[in-house]
Amino acid sequence: MQRGSDERITGFVTDAAALNRAERLLRELPQYSGKSIYLYADIHFYDDGRIMAKLQHPEKPDYVDAYNYQGGQWSGPIPVQLSVHDNILERLVALDSVPLQTAAKVVANYNEKAASIAGASSTDHVYLIIHHGITRWYPNRIDGSREAWDVFFNLDGSIASFVRN
Repeated sequence: MQRGSDERITGFVTDAAALNRAERLLRELPQYSGKSIYLYADIHFYDDGRIMAKLQHPEKPDYVDAYNYQGGQWSGPIPVQLSVHDNILERLVALDSVPLQTAAKVVANYNEKAASIAGASSTDHVYLIIHHGITRWYPNRIDGSREAWDVFFNLDGSIASFVRN
């Protein structure tokens, strides 16, 4: 991870050590100490050092809180308002099954494929969406100057499929 002259962080989403540190700090939050952590609905990773996540409340499983990581620290819990129609269980995935460093693997795999496509751009932002028990990493489309490709990732960040469309 590097800081520019204006102190802007770059390279965060490709820095597995920095992502591991963020995860360690999350696990050390008093409310999650010694408890399983479940991601709810989505988690976003930004190259400037930010992570935006929603987590199932550690004591009340019908509640969800938002947490933001910035400047090397996690924010306190921010309550998320849910509807009685939201099926929380369908939108959960255990952090143990998708460590934060997985984002670095997704970015590396995406950018490797993008580099092989004329006119395609790399990415420096990735996110995981959890819906109906299915997890999907984004971005999942690479647009070049003459062709477009769909790229889908396994939960561990490896490439599940790479197909021209």
